[in-house]
Amino acid sequence: MIENEKESIFKGMMKEWLDPPYIPVIAFGGAGAHFLRSFERLLSIYRNGDDPDNFSNIFTVYVNTKQESDMDNFPFVRTVLITNSILGVHSDTNGYVEVGEKLIEDSFDEIFETFTGKISINLKKADAVILVAAFGGGMGTGGIKEALKILSIKYPSLPVFPVIVMPFSFETRSIDLKSEINEVLEFNRKPTVIKNSEFIHLDENKKMKFSDLLEEINYNVAKKIMDIVLQVKNEKEIVFKELYGGMFEEEFQQAISGLLLKQIKPI
Repeated sequence: MIENEKESIFKGMMKEWLDPPYIPVIAFGGAGAHFLRSFERLLSIYRNGDDPDNFSNIFTVYVNTKQESDMDNFPFVRTVLITNSILGVHSDTNGYVEVGEKLIEDSFDEIFETFTGKISINLKKADAVILVAAFGGGMGTGGIKEALKILSIKYPSLPVFPVIVMPFSFETRSIDLKSEINEVLEFNRKPTVIKNSEFIHLDENKKMKFSDLLEEINYNVAKKIMDIVLQVKNEKEIVFKELYGGMFEEEFQQAISGLLLKQIKPI
């Protein structure tokens, strides 16, 4: 009985004092739009579930070049389409990682700190940041690497979770994937790495459309992102309990004693 009352009081305190986790989910490059679209679908399920308020401060930001024009099917909270003279007439990175890096270096403040729109990212307020990209070159690879680098310098205490999607083994890529991953590891020792080739086994009879296979991969990326969101949420609650549970132990006992006294009926 006492433990039940104590738990009830503590849950009330948590609801009053513990804000929902504030987590920007930022994707870079063409494939990033598809990852975020799948994540938004999954997020809507949680927002319509038993505890919708806890997911009210999770939002998506999509970063790409001006070449990406059809954004009607990707209703993210914020879309940042970068233009820069180094992109050339086609407004594209052409797969060059260094171009993606340079774009984020030049546009970091616009993306992460000073832009206006539906929502502004407040990294000082954030409980964590999740970065997502396919590792095929260009904006995806260069963007996530440069963002990791700058965040580690400007916000060293901010938890940053990179989610990296590796290309299929049959894709022809001009980048050295091992070298690129090693550069990520310089700034984050535990990235979430998803290998597209591992999903080939889903189509053992070779009847699945390639588009369906990509949707399965996108959904898996979305689940990995949500796992990180739930991890941050749970860790925030654990820290709250450790910090305030002992501090308010006496208040708990007094409140519980008062509740028990009210239940004692006079003889």
